[in-house]
Amino acid sequence: MFFQVFQTLYFMSSFFNQFGPNCTSFLVAGEVYPTDVRAFFHGISAASGKVGAIMAASIFSQVDTVTTFYASAGAGVAGALLTWLFLPDTTGLDLSEIDRMHRYMLADKVEHYHGDAIKPRHLSLYEKWRGYGKLADSALWL
Repeated sequence: MFFQVFQTLYFMSSFFNQFGPNCTSFLVAGEVYPTDVRAFFHGISAASGKVGAIMAASIFSQVDTVTTFYASAGAGVAGALLTWLFLPDTTGLDLSEIDRMHRYMLADKVEHYHGDAIKPRHLSLYEKWRGYGKLADSALWL
């Protein structure tokens, strides 16, 4: 009985680990980076994930099982918090609009951009805190 419960918990945790954080590393990178730098930063994102995996494997081989579980839980909570704070919501946002905003940013004229990408529903909490949405013309949101 214990073995079946443990095996079920293992499979469930593996499924939700692969379903969430694993696919995030390539799905998010494909949406949040502008087209002209997407491939480069997608590679940086993937490499960062691999470095993290190597670091975890190296560190976890030196500590006991209980510490490994607590460290994994802590890393998961920290990752969720960072995602919640810094990841913009691109749901319903056309990727060409991200490119358009990026062109304004490169020209150092982001204050002249008034498109969909700075609507409050698309901004991360950090971007809202920094006031990026105040540049948007709320009359154009309708």
